[in-house]
Amino acid sequence: MRSSYHSLLRVWLGATLLLAACVRVAVEARAPEPSPTRAGATTVWVIAWGLARAPKVTAECGDTHVHKATVRTTFPGFLLGLVTLGFVVPARVEYICAAKPGVIEGAPPPP
Repeated sequence: MRSSYHSLLRVWLGATLLLAACVRVAVEARAPEPSPTRAGATTVWVIAWGLARAPKVTAECGDTHVHKATVRTTFPGFLLGLVTLGFVVPARVEYICAAKPGVIEGAPPPP
């Protein structure tokens, strides 16, 4: 009985760590509407916990602002951060630009 309890506990702990390793944070503006055709993504590397050089992402939105930005880390990125004690952590930054006021833009290009 005790052995099965420890096995179950290990499986639960392992599953929790795997699910918790992928992190996604999104910030979205309320208005104006998002542009379906203007978006971008890049991978940034946080070195020395952000003390060495804070990563900077410049959105190519022209004369509008960013409608939505999402920052994601993956399980391999989490493992890299774990092995390096947080010294090196990759993150994927994705953004969607806002549509120009009064302009209806077309459908997004096919993937």
